Amino acid sequence: MNAFQQCQNAGEQIDLFKALAIIDPPPIEAFVEILKTIQQQIINLAQILARESQVADTQKLKDNLDYEQRRITDIEESSLRQNLKRLQNEKHELQEKLTEVLSLAIQQAQINKVKHDLQISNKKK
Repeated sequence: MNAFQQCQNAGEQIDLFKALAIIDPPPIEAFVEILKTIQQQIINLAQILARESQVADTQKLKDNLDYEQRRITDIEESSLRQNLKRLQNEKHELQEKLTEVLSLAIQQAQINKVKHDLQISNKKK
């Protein structure tokens, strides 16, 4: 888990996740901790952006990940690698969605700045 927290970016985290997936036997506890960390990061980012619909969507995704976590701990080792691959894909999709949300937030901030600048300009006239 310490190694996951020391990763500098999502790419390093994904590489670590992949490396752990091929260890025999796989360290299930480490995967559970990594998933919890990812879930919390997703929720934190959605809350920061204060987009209720995004928070709700993210909560649904978190619930799905919670379900997958429980399932990972209960399934046979032979199917663990398939589930981990799917989780990696879901993580990638979540990262893309969060990037999109962040981009929208940046665009909105730019629009708000322009509106503010126009209001200041109009007041001076």
